[in-house]
Amino acid sequence: MKDGGVTTYLKEGSFYEEYPSSDIPVLVLNGMIFSLCGIHDFQRVFPQHPLARKIFEEGIATLTKILPRYDMGFWSKYSLCEAEFHPAVDPATIGYHHLHIIQLELMHRLTQLEIFNEIHSRWKQYSTSKNILKMYRFKYQSLRKMKRL
Repeated sequence: MKDGGVTTYLKEGSFYEEYPSSDIPVLVLNGMIFSLCGIHDFQRVFPQHPLARKIFEEGIATLTKILPRYDMGFWSKYSLCEAEFHPAVDPATIGYHHLHIIQLELMHRLTQLEIFNEIHSRWKQYSTSKNILKMYRFKYQSLRKMKRL
Protein backbone atom coordinates (compact mmCIF):
# COMPACT_ATOMS: atom_id res chain seq x y z
CA MET A 1 0.00 0.00 0.00
CA LYS A 2 2.92 2.32 0.56
CA ASP A 3 3.54 1.95 -3.19
CA GLY A 4 -0.07 2.73 -4.07
CA GLY A 5 -1.47 -0.80 -4.20
CA VAL A 6 -4.60 -2.20 -2.61
CA THR A 7 -3.44 -5.74 -1.86
CA THR A 8 -2.99 -7.08 1.63
CA TYR A 9 -0.82 -10.20 1.74
CA LEU A 10 -2.20 -12.76 4.18
CA LYS A 11 -1.16 -16.32 4.93
CA GLU A 12 -4.21 -17.30 2.84
CA GLY A 13 -2.96 -15.22 -0.11
CA SER A 14 -3.65 -11.88 -1.76
CA PHE A 15 -6.66 -9.96 -0.43
CA TYR A 16 -7.86 -6.93 -2.42
CA GLU A 17 -8.89 -4.19 -0.01
CA GLU A 18 -11.86 -1.86 -0.26
CA TYR A 19 -10.25 0.38 2.37
CA PRO A 20 -6.47 0.13 1.93
CA SER A 21 -4.42 0.75 5.05
CA SER A 22 -0.70 0.58 5.56
CA ASP A 23 -1.19 -0.34 9.23
CA ILE A 24 -3.89 -2.93 9.80
CA PRO A 25 -5.83 -4.83 7.13
CA VAL A 26 -9.56 -4.11 7.10
CA LEU A 27 -10.56 -7.15 4.99
CA VAL A 28 -14.07 -6.09 3.93
CA LEU A 29 -15.75 -9.09 2.30
CA ASN A 30 -17.98 -7.29 -0.20
CA GLY A 31 -15.06 -5.10 -1.26
CA MET A 32 -12.90 -8.13 -2.03
CA ILE A 33 -15.67 -9.69 -4.10
CA PHE A 34 -16.36 -6.44 -5.96
CA SER A 35 -12.63 -6.23 -6.72
CA LEU A 36 -12.73 -9.73 -8.16
CA CYS A 37 -15.73 -8.75 -10.28
CA GLY A 38 -13.79 -5.78 -11.67
CA ILE A 39 -10.78 -7.98 -12.47
CA HIS A 40 -13.09 -10.50 -14.12
CA ASP A 41 -14.62 -7.75 -16.27
CA PHE A 42 -11.12 -6.59 -17.26
CA GLN A 43 -10.31 -10.17 -18.30
CA ARG A 44 -13.42 -10.30 -20.49
CA VAL A 45 -12.17 -7.26 -22.40
CA PHE A 46 -8.53 -8.40 -22.43
CA PRO A 47 -8.72 -12.23 -22.32
CA GLN A 48 -5.02 -12.72 -23.12
CA HIS A 49 -3.79 -10.47 -20.30
CA PRO A 50 -1.66 -12.84 -18.16
CA LEU A 51 -1.37 -10.57 -15.10
CA ALA A 52 -5.13 -10.06 -14.87
CA ARG A 53 -5.66 -13.82 -15.00
CA LYS A 54 -3.02 -14.36 -12.29
CA ILE A 55 -4.48 -11.64 -10.04
CA PHE A 56 -8.00 -13.04 -10.46
CA GLU A 57 -6.95 -16.63 -9.76
CA GLU A 58 -4.91 -15.59 -6.70
CA GLY A 59 -7.86 -13.60 -5.38
CA ILE A 60 -10.28 -16.49 -5.87
CA ALA A 61 -7.87 -18.86 -4.12
CA THR A 62 -7.59 -16.45 -1.19
CA LEU A 63 -11.35 -15.95 -1.00
CA THR A 64 -12.02 -19.69 -0.90
CA LYS A 65 -9.57 -20.05 1.99
CA ILE A 66 -10.67 -17.02 4.02
CA LEU A 67 -14.43 -17.14 3.38
CA PRO A 68 -15.23 -19.52 6.28
CA ARG A 69 -13.81 -16.91 8.70
CA TYR A 70 -16.69 -14.59 7.74
CA ASP A 71 -19.29 -17.10 8.95
CA MET A 72 -20.61 -16.35 12.45
CA GLY A 73 -22.69 -19.53 12.51
CA PHE A 74 -25.90 -17.52 12.18
CA TRP A 75 -24.87 -14.49 10.07
CA SER A 76 -22.01 -13.12 7.94
CA LYS A 77 -19.29 -10.72 9.08
CA TYR A 78 -18.70 -7.42 7.30
CA SER A 79 -14.93 -7.46 7.83
CA LEU A 80 -12.12 -9.22 9.65
CA CYS A 81 -10.36 -6.08 10.87
CA GLU A 82 -8.22 -6.71 13.95
CA ALA A 83 -7.44 -3.10 14.84
CA GLU A 84 -7.50 -2.32 18.56
CA PHE A 85 -10.37 0.15 18.11
CA HIS A 86 -12.37 -2.34 16.04
CA PRO A 87 -14.73 -4.95 17.50
CA ALA A 88 -13.58 -8.57 17.52
CA VAL A 89 -16.79 -9.50 15.69
CA ASP A 90 -18.16 -7.16 13.02
CA PRO A 91 -21.50 -8.51 11.76
CA ALA A 92 -22.79 -7.34 8.42
CA THR A 93 -25.94 -5.26 8.39
CA ILE A 94 -29.01 -6.87 6.80
CA GLY A 95 -28.24 -5.11 3.51
CA TYR A 96 -24.63 -6.27 3.45
CA HIS A 97 -25.56 -9.80 4.49
CA HIS A 98 -27.96 -10.02 1.55
CA LEU A 99 -25.31 -8.49 -0.71
CA HIS A 100 -22.86 -11.21 0.41
CA ILE A 101 -25.43 -13.85 -0.52
CA ILE A 102 -25.87 -12.38 -4.01
CA GLN A 103 -22.12 -11.98 -4.45
CA LEU A 104 -21.48 -15.61 -3.49
CA GLU A 105 -24.05 -16.77 -6.02
CA LEU A 106 -22.23 -14.71 -8.65
CA MET A 107 -18.83 -16.11 -7.60
CA HIS A 108 -20.24 -19.63 -8.01
CA ARG A 109 -21.52 -18.78 -11.48
CA LEU A 110 -18.17 -17.29 -12.51
CA THR A 111 -15.94 -20.02 -11.06
CA GLN A 112 -18.15 -23.11 -10.62
CA LEU A 113 -16.42 -23.61 -7.23
CA GLU A 114 -18.77 -25.43 -4.87
CA ILE A 115 -17.62 -23.54 -1.75
CA PHE A 116 -19.37 -20.42 -3.04
CA ASN A 117 -22.62 -22.32 -3.56
CA GLU A 118 -22.40 -24.01 -0.16
CA ILE A 119 -21.85 -20.81 1.78
CA HIS A 120 -24.39 -18.93 -0.35
CA SER A 121 -27.03 -21.53 0.56
CA ARG A 122 -26.10 -21.53 4.26
CA TRP A 123 -26.09 -17.74 4.57
CA LYS A 124 -29.40 -17.50 2.75
CA GLN A 125 -30.92 -19.72 5.45
CA TYR A 126 -29.52 -17.41 8.14
CA SER A 127 -32.01 -14.67 7.22
CA THR A 128 -34.52 -15.36 9.99
CA SER A 129 -36.06 -12.96 12.50
CA LYS A 130 -34.24 -14.70 15.36
CA ASN A 131 -30.86 -14.35 13.65
CA ILE A 132 -31.54 -10.73 12.68
CA LEU A 133 -32.21 -9.89 16.35
CA LYS A 134 -29.05 -11.75 17.36
CA MET A 135 -27.05 -9.84 14.71
CA TYR A 136 -28.38 -6.51 16.00
CA ARG A 137 -27.20 -7.38 19.50
CA PHE A 138 -23.68 -7.96 18.15
CA LYS A 139 -23.89 -4.90 15.89
CA TYR A 140 -24.88 -2.68 18.82
CA GLN A 141 -21.84 -3.89 20.79
CA SER A 142 -19.64 -3.34 17.72
CA LEU A 143 -20.84 0.22 17.21
CA ARG A 144 -20.31 1.04 20.89
CA LYS A 145 -16.75 -0.31 20.74
CA MET A 146 -16.05 1.92 17.73
CA LYS A 147 -17.67 4.87 19.55
CA ARG A 148 -20.30 5.26 16.84
CA LEU A 149 -23.16 5.27 19.36
